[in-house]
Amino acid sequence: MLMALVVLAVQLGGSFETAGADISVVDGDTMEVQLHVEAGDSDNVVVHAVDPGGDQQTIAMIEVTPGLFRTRFEFRPLDLVIVFEDLDSGEQSDPVRLTELGAPPELLGSAGGVSRPGGAEEGGSPWGWLGLGLGLASLSLLAFWTLGSARDQAGEEE
Repeated sequence: MLMALVVLAVQLGGSFETAGADISVVDGDTMEVQLHVEAGDSDNVVVHAVDPGGDQQTIAMIEVTPGLFRTRFEFRPLDLVIVFEDLDSGEQSDPVRLTELGAPPELLGSAGGVSRPGGAEEGGSPWGWLGLGLGLASLSLLAFWTLGSARDQAGEEE
């Protein structure tokens, strides 16, 4: 299933004028993000795509016309925090989320622009599964201990 969405441009701070995004859902685990930004007199612009729960990717942008930069990358469906950086001056834009750029939350795996607690993905938190496994192991040990002491008592009575 391929779904595309063109979103509105958003004003940014500093030497960055407007930015926008196109989101394409590749499959349930992957989205394609296409970003563009107007960066005035800059020659070298990168974008920092930050997963609020962990990873950051720095991606080079290509100048398609003077002052207009574009890039495209794939990521898992998250409401990434986007920061543009002018490598010539070191100036950075204000951080914005993909939902602030107009991407619908349902395409990004979040509701209302808020990522899931602890970065948990479909299927639950890894800590939840670990806790469940430890709880089951504890019950198994309790059962063996109880059965073992019952056999010891039965042996003493004979």
